Amino acid sequence: MYIEFRESIYRIAGQVADEDVTFRERERALDRAARRRARQDPAVREKERLRNTAAKRRARTDLATRERERLADTASRRRARENLAARERQQAVDTASRSRARENPAARERQQAVDTASRSRARENPAARERQQAVDIASRSRARENPAARERQQAVDTASRSRARENPAARERQQAVDTASRSRARENPAARERQQSVDTACRSRARENLQARQRQQAVDTASRSRVRKDPPARERQQAVDTASRRRARENLSSTFSKLLLKFNNKIRCSPSFICSCCGGLWYRESVVEITEDEFIRREIDGEFIRSILHVKQQQHYLCKSCSKAAKSRRVPRLALVNGFDFVEIPEVLKVKIFVHWYNVRVLLNCRRSYNPIYCCFYQCLSPLEERLVSLRLPFMQIRLLGTQRQSSLRGNVVNVENDLDVCAQVLPRKFTDSSTVQVKLMRRLRYNVPYMYETIRPAKVYLAAKYLLGTELYEGVALSDDWSGYEEGEL
Repeated sequence: MYIEFRESIYRIAGQVADEDVTFRERERALDRAARRRARQDPAVREKERLRNTAAKRRARTDLATRERERLADTASRRRARENLAARERQQAVDTASRSRARENPAARERQQAVDTASRSRARENPAARERQQAVDIASRSRARENPAARERQQAVDTASRSRARENPAARERQQAVDTASRSRARENPAARERQQSVDTACRSRARENLQARQRQQAVDTASRSRVRKDPPARERQQAVDTASRRRARENLSSTFSKLLLKFNNKIRCSPSFICSCCGGLWYRESVVEITEDEFIRREIDGEFIRSILHVKQQQHYLCKSCSKAAKSRRVPRLALVNGFDFVEIPEVLKVKIFVHWYNVRVLLNCRRSYNPIYCCFYQCLSPLEERLVSLRLPFMQIRLLGTQRQSSLRGNVVNVENDLDVCAQVLPRKFTDSSTVQVKLMRRLRYNVPYMYETIRPAKVYLAAKYLLGTELYEGVALSDDWSGYEEGEL
């Protein structure tokens, strides 16, 4: 009876206490103070920690409890991220925590070990490795698209390389890594070809840039000067050059017979490639192909392109000298646009002749057989016809010298004035376009053997003289009126 009465009294007292809010708050404050005092005792705190650890371990063994805890943590972190102030506080706490960890060498080493192990496990997992690579590529792409971020990264990389170069041990390690990497690349034919293509394109772009070419020339000149001033380096270079020349002499491909065969193969075809700039005839090995599109890609104006590609032809070629000048964006000295282009021969000073194709093949030294046809060529006036309309007749002795049969001038050159009317007196007064006469040109009248003896066409001679009278060289020269009947049809 007493026990039941006491329990009923306690129950009634508890209900009254719960209803009293002030009493409940005092009780909570007393409990917190009691727990705080208990935590100050290491033994109590250790027991509390062990009890909490055991409780969390039991909770983790329960799948349902662990799932509820995970969902609660996820929702809590989500709410914290949605709250800007809470997110900033959390970032500040994390930053301060990482700063303290970095200042502690032991903590920093432990974190590095954890990160290293985590990255190792990630690299061993192909799926995780591919995801990380995709993330890194996307991050670098975004960084490259941002000019400010790109400049910052370049500054960081430059400072890092500078520090590495200042450290001898790091520099040696990097050199060893680079040497091994290049060795592996050289052993792979595909990688070697790709690298050669990249290097060739890079050098081509550098040569097209005048400033880059000048800088490279200055660097090469300074490097060679330093090598020449260093006696050991100079001796090593001399030894290398000596060995290279010795190998070249010992190489069968560098013997006279091989070189002669190589030369004959290169000049087997006649020099029939025309330089579009200077108009010279070259062998195929001495010219390079060029198109207008290449000049347009280099942003060269059309006037410069027309001055370089002066000769009209389907495929343009440039000799080595003109190509070098064109790459430097300057007109070559021997370009046809500088006044070296031949004047077009007018129709009255050239005639049309037909030659059998067999004779053309003999002339061009062609071995291929062709159908027996006739080819049309344009030829100027004959030698005697040219002398009949010339104001001066030059006489000279030209002889062939030596085994190469080069031409040489011997003696004096005599210029004999020629009057067109005097020459016209020996021609018949009546002739047609198809008329021909035989004329002898004597050096002196007392000689019995003529200097030239040919069949000429008076009509061609008259038309040529009529045209030449309108040029600058024939100013003050007049043709007799006896010839005016040709144009009127009376002769």
